[in-house]
Amino acid sequence: MTDATVPLVPCRGLKVAKAPFSDTVLVCGKCARKFNGAGKPVAKQLKALLKDRRWGKVRVVETKCFDLCPKRRQVLASHRTLADHRLVVVEPGFSPEEALHALLGPPKVVEVVADQALSLPS
Repeated sequence: MTDATVPLVPCRGLKVAKAPFSDTVLVCGKCARKFNGAGKPVAKQLKALLKDRRWGKVRVVETKCFDLCPKRRQVLASHRTLADHRLVVVEPGFSPEEALHALLGPPKVVEVVADQALSLPS
């Protein structure tokens, strides 16, 4: 049995709650202050793209420093990249879609169901 499948044992003073989101994107707050990207800040660009929920309900969170500190770039992470011991670094003019793909993988396929007209008996 892997660690991911082991149920959490209730401990004294500890409660576990289901998260109201499916994934998290972490954005370095220190880099955000120094990043001179064109247009909106990185976190806002990612949030705008995530509104359509192609990646599910994702929370964008500004964190403390990741200790990578690249000049004129911003550091991002997700559970997926951290599990691989990687960080994603974006430059000015980056593609938010490509950044989310690197962080979360490909968007989920959403099936569009066409409205079916009601058939009335003649």
